[in-house]
Amino acid sequence: MSTHLPADPMATRSFAQYAAELRSGTLSALSVVETYLERIRQLNPKIDAISVLDDARALAAAKSIDSLLHAGQDPGPLAGLPILVKDLYQVNGLTMTAGSRLDVQKIAPCDEGPIITSLRQAGCIILGKTRTTEFAMGGFNLTHPLPWNPCDLQIKRMTGGSSHGSAVSMAAGMCAFSLGSDTGGSVRQPAAFVGVVGFKASPEYWPTAGVFPMSPGLDSLGLFTKTVADAHWVVSNLPFVRNPSISGIDIPAKSLRFGLPSHHIFDHCDSESKQTFEQALERLRAAGLRVEGIEIPEVAEMDAVFGGMVPTDVLAFIGRDQFLAAEKILDPVVWARTQAAFDLKATDYIAIQRKFKDICQKVNKRLAGFDGWICPTIPQVAPPVKGYDSPEKIADWNGINTANTRPGNLFGQCGISLPMRGVLTGLPLGFQIMAAPMTDDRLLRTAITVERLLGQGS
Repeated sequence: MSTHLPADPMATRSFAQYAAELRSGTLSALSVVETYLERIRQLNPKIDAISVLDDARALAAAKSIDSLLHAGQDPGPLAGLPILVKDLYQVNGLTMTAGSRLDVQKIAPCDEGPIITSLRQAGCIILGKTRTTEFAMGGFNLTHPLPWNPCDLQIKRMTGGSSHGSAVSMAAGMCAFSLGSDTGGSVRQPAAFVGVVGFKASPEYWPTAGVFPMSPGLDSLGLFTKTVADAHWVVSNLPFVRNPSISGIDIPAKSLRFGLPSHHIFDHCDSESKQTFEQALERLRAAGLRVEGIEIPEVAEMDAVFGGMVPTDVLAFIGRDQFLAAEKILDPVVWARTQAAFDLKATDYIAIQRKFKDICQKVNKRLAGFDGWICPTIPQVAPPVKGYDSPEKIADWNGINTANTRPGNLFGQCGISLPMRGVLTGLPLGFQIMAAPMTDDRLLRTAITVERLLGQGS
């Protein structure tokens, strides 16, 4: 007889509601943590999204929060929210692997960064760490475990990456929210494939200290939640908020103006992705939201910038000699992707960086006056994993399925993917909004309006 699976404590509660119930004594942090640990115990053997569980310290932290509340003290605005963290973040007491069999302890950040420290101080309870692809390079490895996408428990489907463990954990109801990182779509893409909200902060909005770097110029942090309102709750209660809300959360739909690129974004989309996105556009336009065609020709530079910067930055951080010595234990996908860095000249790398900075300035200047630009997050619902059995096939898949997310990193922007259901299969898809750098709070408030109009969230 199977063990009864307890309900996800956050399935019907917003973070604001949870905070109120916790302080009123209706709920206890301990009971919520115990529930999530039981769900993890039952679900993770199949889902395989969590690599390390820190249950003893999580239970102790929950008891401490309950004691503080009982004593009339405030343990923080995010008190009692159990979270999971991508294994690129340094968490004191837990070993960082960066998803690799290579021992990265000598090069990994030594201490927790400001984001983890601030989440702890705000009252979050860390349950453990989630799986990532090796060094966060892409969405799929040949020799490392891929979490099971909860959207289909019969057929193993792609989850996207590299923050797939955090996305899957959120979708499976194994935490209140989870942390990821995004260098080319690694939060937004898996969020869309599994059906949750994925928020990517502007590169400088949250400090990246304490996080294993992939490509510092392109890296940004992010999180997965059930609704945009929950993501906004988290962001608003951390000390890194820039340009905070000054006139409430709601933004009227009629005041919003989005750009819709006239090329590139549908190049790889199948009919279901196009139809689902077009239906979403109809709902937004019917509510008075303005959508105008725009040109972003700089997207054509995407492959050159990513192909030069990312593998070179990874190789430089790990070290050429250490990387070469580890060939037999590195994933073949990672090994193949990094080869481009070995022969890249320093002058060429500097030229690529200059081009990257120039693109950011040009694009964001041209998009001034828009609240963001929109497109499908992914070109199709998650395909079955079967058949992706070579570095070449996986490289092609990664390129196609990050075609709409990488531009946001190329432009240095903040972004979000909202869950949609495919009109034909009912499987998850995503509605992406990208906005100017350092307008993160405005983006989240905008996304709350869009989420409501699309019939998602609470």
